[in-house]
Amino acid sequence: MPRPTPTLTPSPSPSPSATPSPTPTPTPTPTPAPTLTPAPTPRPTPPPTATPAPSTTPSLTPSPTPEGTIKPGLDETTEVYATADDGTPLHRLLYFPKSNGPWPVCLVIHGGEWKMGGPSIAHVCAPDLTAAGYLVASIEYRLAPPGKLAGQKSLGQYPDQTNDVHLAVAAARNDPRCNGMVGAVGGSAGGYHVAFASATGSKGTTRLDAAVALSPATQLDDPASLADQSFSNATSGYLGDMALAKTASPNTYIDANTAPLFVVESDNENMPLPQFTAIKAALAPFGSANYETLLRANSTLHSFDNWPYIHNEAVAFLDKHLKGQSPTPTPTPTPTPSPTFTPAPTPSATATLTPTPAPIITKLLPGIYYLCGADENISTEPGLLNP
Repeated sequence: MPRPTPTLTPSPSPSPSATPSPTPTPTPTPTPAPTLTPAPTPRPTPPPTATPAPSTTPSLTPSPTPEGTIKPGLDETTEVYATADDGTPLHRLLYFPKSNGPWPVCLVIHGGEWKMGGPSIAHVCAPDLTAAGYLVASIEYRLAPPGKLAGQKSLGQYPDQTNDVHLAVAAARNDPRCNGMVGAVGGSAGGYHVAFASATGSKGTTRLDAAVALSPATQLDDPASLADQSFSNATSGYLGDMALAKTASPNTYIDANTAPLFVVESDNENMPLPQFTAIKAALAPFGSANYETLLRANSTLHSFDNWPYIHNEAVAFLDKHLKGQSPTPTPTPTPTPSPTFTPAPTPSATATLTPTPAPIITKLLPGIYYLCGADENISTEPGLLNP
């Protein structure tokens, strides 16, 4: 009879009779059993640890969103840079380099047909600019109807917006984190603003020191451009009175004192091509040392959409004029390996070294046009086109 009792132990019914039998066996049996039984106990512990982590992440994600979508790793802050003449507080998003300041400042000026848009566009170019050592200040400016900033009382039409941009230049230059040099990158209506602030304002205060204009509006009274309904509507909404078109055009003010300017446009985009040819013609008399134009062939990309394909050229242009860094120092490493080979064939090495810098410098001369195909890859295939 004791033998059937152990057989019944696994079934729940004879639990009382099972008590005497396990008494001798508890020593081996409990050892594995307790070891395995606590195993489920730690399982609840990890889930609580894992649960807070996801809950924290979503709560942090929304906070930067109103201030602009930025790429991870960028140090960013928001502050008021000025108060407009109608009392509107004007904000800027600041993106900091990893190096020690003070730094040259690069304003980023958004587009949006003068009536919409905001500083968050800087997420496109801020990583490249901060990596190059620029303190990036992406600004807001008053908007034309129906757009309006918080607290804006004026219509935001010309010259309200250009006044705001001049305030932004002065605020950047006077900031102790700035080394005194202020450049800008702007697209579409923002390209208009950087072109305008390159040709107007007081040098050393409200005028830019250098700028990159992506798909800018430059000649607001151009009849061929005004035949484009979209351009005409945006321009009339910005001006309020079309009689101001010439006065409000950047090309009206371009002269030898205009800050260095790099103008980029695509040949099949929605900014009328005459806007590009007009500023190219306006800059031409003042030489190619400070003024460069780039027409991207077989491309429909507009404004900041061009940035990924021209950012190397844009940063090099800003470096040249804001830091005094010309692309010419780049060839210097090339001669360094050559001396290693010089000892063996002295005459041949000398002959080879002399012509080398010339073609390298030629490639980097300003005024070179870079062509690209539908694949949008222009940075590695430079070609000369000078219509």
